[in-house]
Amino acid sequence: MKSLQDNYNLIKEGKGSKELFLKQVRREFPQYISNVNTFNQVTANLKTRGIISETLSSDLTSKNTEPNWFNIFKENINEAKATEKKVTKEVKDLEEKNFDYKDTANADNLIGAEILTGFYAEMKDPKNLEKTVEEVRAIVIKNLSKDTLYYVKDGQFGVKGLGYTEAEQKEAKGKYKASGYGDITEGTTKEERESDKFGAEVVVRNTVDLPPHIIKRIEVPMKHLGEYEGDDGSIFADLKNSKGEPVRIYYSRLDTYDREALKEEEVKVEITTKKWPYVEFKDGETLHKVEFEYGDMIDDHGNEGQDQYWVGEDENGQEFELDVYADYQGNVQDVHYDTITRV
Repeated sequence: MKSLQDNYNLIKEGKGSKELFLKQVRREFPQYISNVNTFNQVTANLKTRGIISETLSSDLTSKNTEPNWFNIFKENINEAKATEKKVTKEVKDLEEKNFDYKDTANADNLIGAEILTGFYAEMKDPKNLEKTVEEVRAIVIKNLSKDTLYYVKDGQFGVKGLGYTEAEQKEAKGKYKASGYGDITEGTTKEERESDKFGAEVVVRNTVDLPPHIIKRIEVPMKHLGEYEGDDGSIFADLKNSKGEPVRIYYSRLDTYDREALKEEEVKVEITTKKWPYVEFKDGETLHKVEFEYGDMIDDHGNEGQDQYWVGEDENGQEFELDVYADYQGNVQDVHYDTITRV
């Protein structure tokens, strides 16, 4: 037996019988029909109660066909795929009349920060001392037009010869090459493999006003890992020492690492008198007599003690500092004389 909805659909198509429809309603829903109700009154009542409804077209209700909107969507997709792919002449002509954003020789198409970095690096280059500002600027534009990362690779921090390079990708070989790990050290030196772990080597030249715990971590050299931008826009260098301890510091405090130059600057400290906190030591041929006093705590290890640094002046007013180890009560137990440094 057909449902009320099916019979109503047939009536709307001119194929059904209103009398049979009304009999079916009296049989299934006698509470919604009386002997005096007309066909229109009965159907209006059934529609109000949601028993039947005006049917959509066969394209939308047929179980064997997709709804119209799917067909329309497919037609639109096919039409979009068939759209002309080539730029029309009007668009091309308009593009040629407008600003040429593809011209890398135009400074307006380059990154402003890279221009400043390059300008700083070129101005510091002794080869450009006699050049004018415009000539130096032309060098920068020429280099960046060839490679927008020119001064990232050669000129970071305004230093020619210092920068980042993309590590060479080597194919994994050996027994476990399928995992991505293999014998890839062939053809490389130990120095090359070590350099892959970190960035450039730098030296912290200025430690004035740095917190004691930061000074404690600073070594020669430090490894530069990248840069960090603070909330106020300040740029810091992210460094690590040989223990992996991080140090974040302004670039203005850094210098490139020159192993031979640093060797010439090193002066061995020779302790001649140890009467803590009074110490006499030689810095080269100069004898210093210093009465040290507590400076500040570097690290507090609780019951295991404290790391402290002490400061003092010699008879000429030269300041020095050194590190000590103290017990949990602050009493000095061990003096690290090898940490004596000028302040």
